[in-house]
Amino acid sequence: MAPAHSTAVPAALARRPLRTFRPQDATDVYAHPRPELARLVTRGVLHRAAPGYYSWYPRNKPGARGLRTSKPPPPESPPRSTDPITRS
Repeated sequence: MAPAHSTAVPAALARRPLRTFRPQDATDVYAHPRPELARLVTRGVLHRAAPGYYSWYPRNKPGARGLRTSKPPPPESPPRSTDPITRS
């Protein structure tokens, strides 16, 4: 079985500054870039950074753990007292 990340980012897109690009930047690589970029997102090769922006990171770097996609949940605050005497 092939690994989930067997599809590579084309070299023309991999050389973009900050490894970020838009679908219109990929028209010289793909005839129809939006479906191709969506396919790469589904395969886990690209990350959809924002609407219309895609980025990638090299997976072969030692110690690369991937993108952090969300913030950790905030710590729970202590329950508020409903007792009118202890309220301040």
